[in-house]
This record gives sequence, structure tokens and C-alpha cells, in this order.
Amino acid sequence: MVALSFLFFVTSCLKDMSYSNDNADSFNALVLAGKDADPNHTWSTVTHTPITISVNLQKGQDYIVYICLTDPALDSEVKFLGKSTISSGGTKTIYVAKPNDVTQLYAVCFNDEGFGVSQPINGSEIAFSSEEYNVYRKEMPYYNSVYYAFEYPGIKTSRDYDFNDLVLQVSAIHEIDDTTYTCYLSIAAVGTELNTFLLYNGEQIGDEIHARMDIDEKKTVNTSGKVTQEPRYLGELTFKTPNVDITSLPFSLHTTIPNGSGEEYITPESYKPAPLYIVVSGDTYGKWRWVREGGNIGLAFPDFGLWGTNQQTATDWYQSTNAISNYIMQAW
Repeated sequence: MVALSFLFFVTSCLKDMSYSNDNADSFNALVLAGKDADPNHTWSTVTHTPITISVNLQKGQDYIVYICLTDPALDSEVKFLGKSTISSGGTKTIYVAKPNDVTQLYAVCFNDEGFGVSQPINGSEIAFSSEEYNVYRKEMPYYNSVYYAFEYPGIKTSRDYDFNDLVLQVSAIHEIDDTTYTCYLSIAAVGTELNTFLLYNGEQIGDEIHARMDIDEKKTVNTSGKVTQEPRYLGELTFKTPNVDITSLPFSLHTTIPNGSGEEYITPESYKPAPLYIVVSGDTYGKWRWVREGGNIGLAFPDFGLWGTNQQTATDWYQSTNAISNYIMQAW
């Protein structure tokens, strides 16, 4: 990883992008039907949410608790939003990215033999005190994800606002031990023709995005309608606390213009008032169907404009059932 401290001596070919009124006007006109965006918008369909879990089962035993979007007793393929290992008699608070259009979450508590107790979560707390097992799984649930869908200027001067220039899959935070927590970053789609690196807190994460997907820099992948490559691991982030909001990670981009004509650093602040990216929840199975190349997120998801002008409305706009199917990726 390379820190951004060297930015202070860059040459004139290196610019910090600033889009001002032109960006606002085009985004509002093309995506929000000429209306202004909600000035307090976070551009995220999920909220950082604490869940406090207590386990009072067999003394001396450790249990693994998962937080899920649907009841694991009824859905064997459900992915987890968060997980933690808790000793009987103990209590822990974990943090999940809760979709704003979801009113009910579930928790399942597994013993070391794969038997589990599944219960709905009421409020922000849940307690396991009964061993009336209603779930059995040989394999534990896999992590869910949120998606950072980036839209930024490319070689062409016009912007299509399809938000697929880079689609980054960010896994749920999961516990390694009591002081180590990790999330994985994977590239789900590349729709830009610009040489692009992802930065976190100003430090480079992994390889150039086209190179990581094994495609030529002038090519795109997973934007023409069908997902032809599974998301590919780019890197991971490690934290000392579970209290990490994966819905607002400090991502930015470093791009290089072809023929060596310049470099640019793109940050959410420099891209305002339009969003550099939107953060979207994966479904029960950790997937999202983003916009195809050349589309417009406001056309692909007709309720996006309502949500863009008022974050409290149309919170389920991103669901594929609310999309125009010809404008979004096929199910994958």
C-alpha cells in the first residue's frame, strides 16, 4: 500500500477533481428529473446498526451467532450480516449494515455440532436461553455484502450516470478474534476505460482494477447484461473493533488518463454535490443487479429519483423487482 503523503509535491499534470455546478446540473437533470438532491443525503441504502446478543445455554460452551436478513430455519442459503463467537453466559454487541427497507432481522445461534436456534430480533437486542434447536447446518452461513457503485468521468466528456464504472463488493465485518475484525473487498464490475486504483484512507488497495480482472485497460467486464466473471478479490481491511461502519468507508480513486496526459485523484468531497458512489445492500443471498453499461440509474430504477430527492422515501428502490429489467444486469 502506498500512502498519499506524496500528493503534496505532485506536478501540474496531477489534479484533484472538482466538478462544481456542471456536475450538479447534469446529475439533477439526467437522474433526478431536474430536481435538487436531498442536501442531507448519505447515498446509502443501509444503516450502521448495533445488535446486542446474550447467550445462556450450556455452561463452558462457545457458540457462534449470525445475524441474517431472513430466518435461517426457513432459508438454508441466507448470508449473514454479522457474526460473533460468544461463550455461554456472555454478552457481545456486534454491528451490521441493516437495509433501510428491512424491518425484521433474525439471529441464529449454533453449537459446535451444527445445531442452531433461530429467533427474530426485536429491537436491538436478542437473548438465547433455550436449546430447542430448529436449524441444522453442516456448513455455516457465508457473509453478505454491500456494494459501492462508483460513477466518475472517463475518457468521454459526457457522463451516463450508470454507476458501474467500478462496482466494489464489500463483505460484512466478521470476527477473527476478540481484537481482530475483517472485511473483504472484491471487484464485481468494471465499466471504465481509465486506469484506476482504489484507495482507502489515501492508501492503495491491491492491483489496478482492469489488471485484477485480467482484462485490457480499454475493456469492461460485467456491465453488458450478463455477469461473466465472479467478483474477484482485491484486498481486505482489518480493524481492532467490530464497531466499523462499512456503509461509509473512506474510499477514493486514483486514475490515469491514456497516453500519460495526466493523473487525477477523485474523492467524494471533490465530486460533490453528486455522489461519487452509492452504497447498496446485497439481497438475502448477498447479490445486487447493478445498471448495465450506458444506462442511467434513474431510468433503470425508476424510484431512484424519489430517493435521491428525499432519502426517507422509496428506500427499496434498489431491489430488482423495482427495476426495469432491460437496464440492469441479469440475475447471477
